[in-house]
Amino acid sequence: MLVGIVAPLVSPGNYDVAIGLSLTAVLGFVVARGNGRAMRRAWSAMIGAGIALVIAQVRSDRDAIVRVRNFYGTVHVTHMHNPQNADVRSLNHGAIVYGRQVFGSGLRRVPNTYYARTSGVGLALDQCCGNRPRRIGVIGLGAGTLAAYGNASDTIRFYEINRAVEDIATSKFSYLSDSPAFTEIVHGDARVSLAGEAPQRYDVLIVDAFSGDAIPAHLLTAQALEVYRRHLAPGGIVAFHVSNRFLELAPVLEQLARNAGIQAVRVINTEDLKREVFGSEWILVTASAEFLANPTVVRAQQPIDVPAGLHLWTDDYSSLFHIIKVSARWF
Repeated sequence: MLVGIVAPLVSPGNYDVAIGLSLTAVLGFVVARGNGRAMRRAWSAMIGAGIALVIAQVRSDRDAIVRVRNFYGTVHVTHMHNPQNADVRSLNHGAIVYGRQVFGSGLRRVPNTYYARTSGVGLALDQCCGNRPRRIGVIGLGAGTLAAYGNASDTIRFYEINRAVEDIATSKFSYLSDSPAFTEIVHGDARVSLAGEAPQRYDVLIVDAFSGDAIPAHLLTAQALEVYRRHLAPGGIVAFHVSNRFLELAPVLEQLARNAGIQAVRVINTEDLKREVFGSEWILVTASAEFLANPTVVRAQQPIDVPAGLHLWTDDYSSLFHIIKVSARWF
């Protein structure tokens, strides 16, 4: 009750664990005060460590110009100056960057972080449609970075469940307002929204709704892929953002594509922090022979190894056991 209901209403940050540890240490001190000086000293040290942790967390939040906490977690915006003397603004969900914009030096409308032109989603958007108008669907708004790909004749529809993210993207970032494309935001769970809509004929449908390293399994099942494909134009592409420190999600998408009789293309982009470009991994799922034969796509493609024992993810079954990265950096 305290963590799930009360804390989001009264606390702007995720201080619950640190406060809980501090109160636990206080309780331990009270219970153990008759058990000797050593025990009292140990619990006193724990109380001090808990208080120090709370203070450290509060101080770390001072750099945030906006911080909002609700049922979906805590998002905050930071503003800084990079070495090139340009203003850089970031949208963060916990420790994960949801989007970043560089104001100045002609970079205001340049997509960066996980969405650079050299990334898998950049490849899909740049190679999908020639010069004709595009219809683009995006599950997950973030800072609205993908609106930077929009041309005057394009339509980009964002699906976003968290109103706080929408408020920040429209007030603290300018990707949406700067885009010459027609943009709109559909509220609510993306899969539910798509299931209730008439076919949208998207040239590219982008699935980028991961909260940090958490996995929304309902967006990565055989049934979900059927929903996505119903909304694709002929030759359309579903682009999945699967960058993750702990899980190898590419084999899951490879199996989904095989089960649907189509193909999956894996594109890994290396980081270039001087240009605010992060390392990223994208899986592009399509039945388009033309796209798959594109020399640029062929050069960028990397193999996907499916581990033994991995079963097809469905609405009734999903398991992380076979896709854990053994060499993951846990800290």
